[in-house]
Amino acid sequence: MKYLIATLLLATISLAQADISTEIGKAIGNSAANGTARAIAEEQRKVSQAALMTALCESEGSYSDSALCFMTPQGKRVWELEGTERAYWMEVGQEHRKEAMYQKRQDQKRQREKTKQQVDAYKINLQLCQFWRDQPDSERRRAKEQEYCGV
Repeated sequence: MKYLIATLLLATISLAQADISTEIGKAIGNSAANGTARAIAEEQRKVSQAALMTALCESEGSYSDSALCFMTPQGKRVWELEGTERAYWMEVGQEHRKEAMYQKRQDQKRQREKTKQQVDAYKINLQLCQFWRDQPDSERRRAKEQEYCGV
C-alpha cells in the first residue's frame, strides 16, 4: 500500500513538474514582453561591462591609457559617464592620451640619443685604449692606459 501511494505521488509530481515548466516558460515569455527580462539582461550586461572595463583600466597594459580609462576630476572613469558629459570627457581623455603618447615618444628619442652618445664614447675609449697600448712604454703611456683601458 505504501509503495502504491509513493508511486502515485511520484507520478503526480512529475506531471506537476511538466506543468510548472510550461508555466515558467510562459512567465518568462510574458516578462520578456513586459520588458522585465530585458531590464534584467541589460543590468547584467552593465555589471559585466563594468567589471571588464575596471579590470582593463587598472591593468598595466596599453588599454589602461585609453580615453575611456581617463579619470575625471570627480573620480569617475569616462566609460562610467553618459551623454554629453561622456562626450566632453572623452575628448579631454583623447587629448590627454595624445599628449602622453607625444611625451613617451620624446622620452624614447632622448633615450636613443643618450644611448648613441654612450656607444660613441665607448668606441672612442676603445680606440684610445688601443692607441696608448701601441705606444712605447713610458710614464705617460701607463697613465693614459689606466685612464682609457681601466688597467
